[in-house]
Amino acid sequence: DKIEFGHILWAGELLGRRALVAGWRGGSKDLVVYWKEGPGPEDYEMEIIDRGIGPAQMVPHRDGDREFLIVSGHGAASVLLYELSRD
Repeated sequence: DKIEFGHILWAGELLGRRALVAGWRGGSKDLVVYWKEGPGPEDYEMEIIDRGIGPAQMVPHRDGDREFLIVSGHGAASVLLYELSRD
């Protein structure tokens, strides 16, 4: 995947699955998550969380059964809250 001016890289567990969150402040300014789907290095699924925000920093947060990403959107000049779900 093409990443321009990468600014976020976080790996851990989200929604009970192995995940890697990435974001970049150049080009499309996307915030994405790569879900690990199997044992091989190519066994992943990429999901776009948002476009055009130019994410600069990200912190995962859990509140009971609910999971969130708190993201500073450099391109959007704001702090954004994303609630994660398996839907």
